[in-house]
Amino acid sequence: MSASLFSEAQYFTSSTKDASTCDGVVYFLPRNVLKVELTVQETDYYVGPYAEYAKSVFGTDDYISENKTKYEIQGVDVQVFSQPDPDASYCVWLDEKSKEHGTLEFSMTDDGVIRSFGDKISTEGSDISYMAANQYVELSKTDRSEVHFMNFIGAQHEPEENEDEEVSAKELTKEDKAKQIVENINNIRNLYRDLVSGFQEVSYGNTLNDMAVKTKNIENEYVSLFVGKEEIYTHKKAFYITPEAKDKNGMVIIAKISENEGVVNASSKNGTAIKIQFETAEPIVACNTKVDTDGENPIINNKLFYRIPASSSTKIYCGNDVLAECNLKISQFGKTMTVPINGCGILFNPNTGQVVRIKK
Repeated sequence: MSASLFSEAQYFTSSTKDASTCDGVVYFLPRNVLKVELTVQETDYYVGPYAEYAKSVFGTDDYISENKTKYEIQGVDVQVFSQPDPDASYCVWLDEKSKEHGTLEFSMTDDGVIRSFGDKISTEGSDISYMAANQYVELSKTDRSEVHFMNFIGAQHEPEENEDEEVSAKELTKEDKAKQIVENINNIRNLYRDLVSGFQEVSYGNTLNDMAVKTKNIENEYVSLFVGKEEIYTHKKAFYITPEAKDKNGMVIIAKISENEGVVNASSKNGTAIKIQFETAEPIVACNTKVDTDGENPIINNKLFYRIPASSSTKIYCGNDVLAECNLKISQFGKTMTVPINGCGILFNPNTGQVVRIKK
């Protein structure tokens, strides 16, 4: 009996911008939001306290000459979420005669995106979960430690016999200390070479490897006095992008990256643009299927609007370099169609707006 009454009901559907004017049920089709998460490597460069003698005393051109920070993008992750499309909201109502025996059996997400219509079908058992977009900018930071250089005092000059006391008491110049540091480095390298080559006659047993590592660490501390130190940190920053229909074969600037400031907003005047490009193929639609969206505010009988999402080849660039490439389904790039509902139960994909199942 209920199925007969259900089939006789007359339904009307129209797009709406104001839910308060709808004498029925309002539902939304979804649009997709992209979360682009950037893994940023931050390298801090610190000048060594004896950098001025790196070439003349230590004999190297490879040293840090100024304190600075450099930012680079090390990785990109793209995820797709869904939210109600404010440009795809619809009102469904019954005519006066149908109100007595017709029903508006809808199931929707908490956001109002359609999941199913009709009492002949249920969303239970469906493996399609709604991926709601929580739009906030994430910024995870790595704990930073303060950089220190060893405090080298240097060995004082031992006076020779009959040497003037004033001369013997004279403090070492910075260049004298630099030369002593180089001498220490050479001694440490000789010690390390003896340890790893087995030249030492003493058997250190299992402690040999530990001694070699500690010796190398001491050498590195001395060398850093000339060449400086690098500290590397990584953090993640996320941007949420909602593509518009006009972007389906276009490019959108997500953010910018500056060597001095890191990742900044797209509106910043400085930095290299991080862009996302869409190359979208038209969705496949049966040749005898009519797209019922003609007119600004059409009213259709006994049908609901749904979507066929488009497949988009998506690339993310930093300047002219491709950082990531993936293929995404984006609902708002697709086509809006209609499906008959009289006497039917229909299951929709709440992330794309596509019809998944029809039960009569």
